[in-house]
Amino acid sequence: WVYQHPQESFVWFGDNGQGDLCTAAILLHNITNTSRLRGVFIHDLRNHTNHRDEPSWAGHRGELGIMPDALDEFPCGLTTAEFGAVMGTRAFFFENFAEASELALGMGLIGAE
Repeated sequence: WVYQHPQESFVWFGDNGQGDLCTAAILLHNITNTSRLRGVFIHDLRNHTNHRDEPSWAGHRGELGIMPDALDEFPCGLTTAEFGAVMGTRAFFFENFAEASELALGMGLIGAE
């Protein structure tokens, strides 16, 4: 989509459950034109997931709630410091979708109506 619609701007939404944080970092690294990629929004799942010892989630232990400090461990295009530098301007974590809406409104991505 990005390459087929070069005149369009967009935002990207994901969560920090598994690979979305890395995808966000790759997008930020590869699409430096801020008029195209207006921002990445990451739903912080750390307070929303509690799978404890449930067997069906055994393979996901340690993957839920991935934060930017993990970026130095994986080839995601940005380091932890580089991602931190765009927090609040191009990268945003949010607890709920009402907060995401407020962030988008503050950036002028959506209207108040």
